[in-house]
Amino acid sequence: MAKIRYGPTIADVRGSIGALSYSRNMADHYIATRSPRAASLTANATTARATLSAAAQAWRDLNSSQRTAWNTLAATPPETDYDPWATQKYLTGFAWFVRVYARQNSTGETLPTDPPTDEQPDPPTITDATVAAYGSADDASYVTFTSPQPNLVPNGGFEAPYTGGVADQWTATNPARLTPSEETIDVYQGASAQKATFIAGVGWANLTSAYFPTIAHSGYWVSLATKIIANRLYNVNLYTTGGFYTNIFPPLTNPAWTLNTKLITPPATANSLIYATSISYDAATILFDACKITAPEHFILSAAINPSPGRQTPDHSYRLLHAGFSTTPTTISIGDALDATFGAYPAGWTLFLKLERQTISGLRSTPALFTTVTG
Repeated sequence: MAKIRYGPTIADVRGSIGALSYSRNMADHYIATRSPRAASLTANATTARATLSAAAQAWRDLNSSQRTAWNTLAATPPETDYDPWATQKYLTGFAWFVRVYARQNSTGETLPTDPPTDEQPDPPTITDATVAAYGSADDASYVTFTSPQPNLVPNGGFEAPYTGGVADQWTATNPARLTPSEETIDVYQGASAQKATFIAGVGWANLTSAYFPTIAHSGYWVSLATKIIANRLYNVNLYTTGGFYTNIFPPLTNPAWTLNTKLITPPATANSLIYATSISYDAATILFDACKITAPEHFILSAAINPSPGRQTPDHSYRLLHAGFSTTPTTISIGDALDATFGAYPAGWTLFLKLERQTISGLRSTPALFTTVTG
């Protein structure tokens, strides 16, 4: 479908001439070829139509105050949209509702009634892309990127100041069984690591973080770097107000720095804390660093081969390669997706990649663009 911009002597054209139909929608004027509707739809098209139909019904079910809130969001949108001439355009409140509804539906989150209140996320940075020859293994083609993901754990890096041998925002319980100290030489990252010497005896001893908020959604990634100098660490737990707790890491005995990671799902909205535990028969010396809990994010990777020169705005020539949750992403493997989307690449081709972050509430970052020439 071609889009057109009329000059000062022509304000509008509607109707058909031969096989061409002239019309306009809410975005702009366009020209389309008249053709009969396809007899059947693909599975993806059927799913998309069902989602749009459900979104339209959900909009009708909103009350007037909720619709007004969506219209207010549309007047000062958290995302910037462009027409084909790279001029900013504005969506209606209904269009914004459908957009967020479709995004949250695709990621399995609670479907919206009120507009999102968070801000547009910062874009990721594509740092590298490797695209192998056609037919190579999937892991031979990938995109490496970084994402500005906030850490929910206060002072998860165990940095100074230290009070009584304990890092800021952390607490050591049962001082008769736990001797904490700051380590500045043998660290995993940053300037300091928390050293804890658990003394054999009766009862428990914990190293506990300050509380931080969690909300109910698809899960959280937890990571903690440990180095076991002597014996073992009994376990690491997540505890929430209301009595919920889960064992994150089982007994750890790694003699070298190791980044332990796990996906967990806390209950509904609550304040949470993380604590490392030793029990009576464990006399251990342990280093802790890089404690991080992050909410999951949705990443959308699209690609185009030789799109319009200089195009810097979202373009219909981009085709979806990957969409999925991740929390500590470094790479997305794209080989199979590239093969399935574009087939054998022509000689001299240029691949344009576009990566976006999506928050749980359905807002997306501006695209991170990357161009790699391999053909």
